[in-house]
Amino acid sequence: MTSMRVQSTAVAIEGRGVMLTGAPGTGKSELALRLIADGATLIGDDVVEIAINEGRLTGSSVAGQTGRLFISGIGLVHVAAAAGPIPLSICVRLDAACLRSDRLANLDAWEASPGHWLPRITLDCGPAAPEKVRLALRLWGH
Repeated sequence: MTSMRVQSTAVAIEGRGVMLTGAPGTGKSELALRLIADGATLIGDDVVEIAINEGRLTGSSVAGQTGRLFISGIGLVHVAAAAGPIPLSICVRLDAACLRSDRLANLDAWEASPGHWLPRITLDCGPAAPEKVRLALRLWGH
């Protein structure tokens, strides 16, 4: 795999990439905005370029889209952008149907190519989502 484009949004938290995936309308850009408001930087919105650099999955913005985030009801806004390819540490799948009463982590893996994967957790985009993302990154991010 040289590189591939993945329909997702990604942010960097303290230099570690978090890829947000999910169906349209599940809150990927909204969650990214909330994380950015708390110090994260945008890797890419809507489409992220995924590559393998030095044996690790990395994410970067598609050419011409750096720092551009589309927010429903507002439009295209410019936000703090991460520089260069960022090592990806975890994938967060957003699912509006995810039961908020689930007590155990729904943890599996997102595989980009054989031998190159990210731990993946499924969450909804509720009020505690930013804190849950940061906690999941600390617990399971690599």
